[in-house]
Amino acid sequence: MIYAPHTLYVAPLNHSEFDERMNPVRRDAEFVQFCSCRCDNRNVEKIQLDNERFYFSRYHIVAEKSGVKNGQLIRVVDEDGDIAAEGRVVKVAKSNYFGYMEIWL
Repeated sequence: MIYAPHTLYVAPLNHSEFDERMNPVRRDAEFVQFCSCRCDNRNVEKIQLDNERFYFSRYHIVAEKSGVKNGQLIRVVDEDGDIAAEGRVVKVAKSNYFGYMEIWL
């Protein structure tokens, strides 16, 4: 990708952990640097998901690598270190030829 001013951070999908009484234990997400990307727009866009539900997406991200899954928590950081976008992935589209992926939050 020629223009990728942001950095994409991904929180790994962790399996549920339980305490001694089998209650689920919540852990804070630890983000890992994934690849460079760009956050194209911050407009509200109506997306129809596979299960006939509609979702209003606020961020559209184009990333250099693929490997992000639906429901995964991601963060986009700009050159100054400020958070440009953060949230759960709603929809993922992969490009076969160019090797990039599109992500909607």
